[in-house]
Amino acid sequence: MNNKTVKELKKAAKDQGMCGYSKLTKAELIARLSRRNDMDSDHDVWENAREDARDNDVWENAREDTRA
Repeated sequence: MNNKTVKELKKAAKDQGMCGYSKLTKAELIARLSRRNDMDSDHDVWENAREDARDNDVWENAREDTRA
């Protein structure tokens, strides 16, 4: 991210729906975007784990088998 311009970083902030980015310095933009990306990736890990658990729900699958 360090090789991006302030304009590019502000566009990325806007695209991600961030508020209050217009007066931030390049370092602040990088820090906030990085933090936001870290939070998003953490969320994705947990969301993927939940989806996997739902897909592999043994009890739900057994219930469906008994109904069939």
